[in-house]
Amino acid sequence: MKNTIHIISLALLVFLSSCDFDSKKSYDSKTLEEKNNAKLELEIERKGYFSNNVSGSSEGEFMFQRMGSLQEVIKSFTPNNSLLVKGDFQDFTYNLKVTDFPAKEISLLRDEILSFMAEEVGFEWKTEDGTREFYSVEISNRELLAQARDYQAGIKQQSKITKNQISFVGTLTDLITLLNKEVETPIEGQLPELGFNLKIELKRGSTEELFKELRNSYGITFNKEFESSDQIIITKL
Repeated sequence: MKNTIHIISLALLVFLSSCDFDSKKSYDSKTLEEKNNAKLELEIERKGYFSNNVSGSSEGEFMFQRMGSLQEVIKSFTPNNSLLVKGDFQDFTYNLKVTDFPAKEISLLRDEILSFMAEEVGFEWKTEDGTREFYSVEISNRELLAQARDYQAGIKQQSKITKNQISFVGTLTDLITLLNKEVETPIEGQLPELGFNLKIELKRGSTEELFKELRNSYGITFNKEFESSDQIIITKL
């Protein structure tokens, strides 16, 4: 019996030692003296046996941070560019932090951040002339939208997302921010000022399904637009 226990324990030890509990792969930083000493930091973690996909963001006046897949992180500071990634970067999570630089102007550091990440991650990058897609917002039925007005006092913004449902209370701007985390093609442009909060319930689905429900149930229409824009091409080394 003891021999059996020892064999099982040894097998478990071998299995656990093969799991990458210390999943951190690398960390590096760089100061951009020519950009008022803005500081770039990048942490790369291998997705371990027990870990799930992680994404998130944090932002202040002079701090910008994004965590997620390589595509998610790059898109966060290149909102006006289309992106093509050649190669598989799915085994890692990337955490980019930029400090001592205005967060609202982060796209001005596009080339510097891409070059810094390319060296740390292991890719080449270039830009080519291309076309960028985005959605603009139109209030196509104000009477329908007015029915979604939220009259609860004290709630400025609140959202709950489950596997099948999106529940939301907040401004139209807050709603677009939430939707931009759900859809791949960005939603941009000038938004109308409503002057009141919305209470919206949506079935979670594809972009087309979300937009259809928002148009039919709330009078919010999303129109696909195109504009000339540099395309960023990432190639794994």
